Amino acid sequence: TAVIAALERIARAGLVALALATSAVGPSCGYSAGLAPARPGGAETRSIGVEIFGNQTLLPNLERGLHEALSTAARRHANMTLVSPERADVVIRGDVVDFRRQQGARTTGNRFVEARDVVTVDATLVDRASGEVVARTRTEVGFGTAIDVAGREPAARDNVLRNSADRILLTLLAELQYGRTAPPLPEDPPADG
Repeated sequence: TAVIAALERIARAGLVALALATSAVGPSCGYSAGLAPARPGGAETRSIGVEIFGNQTLLPNLERGLHEALSTAARRHANMTLVSPERADVVIRGDVVDFRRQQGARTTGNRFVEARDVVTVDATLVDRASGEVVARTRTEVGFGTAIDVAGREPAARDNVLRNSADRILLTLLAELQYGRTAPPLPEDPPADG
């Protein structure tokens, strides 16, 4: 229930942190992070594809920026060839499910000085040959921007999409790699009679 959901979130955050640390430290010493986990059944994963996501928000073209960011993340972090989804071993697909602008920081005089964009994305990693969903994630990323300089909004939105893309890719690959081998989560305690 709630305890299990909290433990799952903690476990996923730990896997993402491990993947991020490995990909950041690895290139500096010549080590390849090797984020190319085997698919169910042990098949080697040599290629990855990224579909254009659906966009359920009122802000047009968010899915295009996310597609570009996911493609860049795959080139940077995955030890797989980025190919068209029709030819890939595994495919990332999903939907941008929410975009909202929130008020951010305020001055001591309660003057609004920052806007915060928040993007929510649902994503799955699919074994193309079998059609099986082998990993899934929901990512919600926010990014604040000072409102005193015109033109910062597109850059802030790009930052949100890049951050989302990195989290999506690393979480999906970590779940594919470690999800099946992770220790089981504790079961719910028995209900009191």
